[in-house]
Parts: sequence; structure tokens; C-alpha cells
Amino acid sequence: MGLEIADGRRGHVDALIAAVGTGAALMGAMDGPKKSGASPNVIALEPLQSPLLKTGRGGGHKIKGIGVGFEPPFLDHEELYDIRAINQAEAFRMCRRLANEAGKFCGPSTGLNVVGAMDLAEELGPSQRIVTLRCDNGTKYLAGNIYS
Repeated sequence: MGLEIADGRRGHVDALIAAVGTGAALMGAMDGPKKSGASPNVIALEPLQSPLLKTGRGGGHKIKGIGVGFEPPFLDHEELYDIRAINQAEAFRMCRRLANEAGKFCGPSTGLNVVGAMDLAEELGPSQRIVTLRCDNGTKYLAGNIYS
């Protein structure tokens, strides 16, 4: 995945930002740009309702696969530029927005990633290349609280 990111961005990635479960996807995605000579700022995201990485205390939340309640085994804190917590309600709203406005049907971890990437883009400005991940589609969330 990291090499695909590097190829797709011609090696130019200013920031890589994504939600963390075990940390493997974020760390793996970072490898490609680094191997191509880029040194992106790597930013880990977690649900505001379970800010274990930021505060040392987890909590209950409704985003499967991330904010797992223990130290992610593959997350290398030395590689992180920042850790940010995003409210799950914002992630759910972004899921609906992506479906309605862009035709992208996704799950809440993707919604969280897009919220984080958009916030970062607003901070950094239009000349920066920011990469995030689309984790899954929204099919398994149809019966839940996102699309109902």
C-alpha cells in the first residue's frame, strides 16, 4: 500500500494521516513514501471518545477496528508527528456527506480519516499533499446509527 501511495503521488507526500487500530496500516502506508525519499508528517487518529494515545485513558466508542483500548502493537511513536482525536459524531456525519455528495459509501473509520485530513488541509493550506486511507465500505453499518 505504501508503494502505491508513493507511486500515485510521485513520491511527494507532505502528510499521512489515518486512524489507528493495531497501527499496522498507518506504519505500512508510511513505508512507501519514505522509501521514495519523502518524509511525510505521520499523524495518528483516534476517536475522541477513546483518546488512549493522547491521554493514556481509553473509553467506549462506536467505531469498529480503531481505538482498540490498548497500546497498538505496530504503532511506532518515534515516527509520529502528532496524534489527534476526532469526535465519532463528526466521523458519522462525514460518512453521510461522502455518500450524498461524492457517491463514496464508507464506514466510520474512513469518515474519521477524512475529517482529520480535511482539518489538516485547512491548517496547512492548498500546496500540501495529504494522504489518508479509505478503510471499508458502509454495507455493514446500514443497520446501525450512521445511515439510519
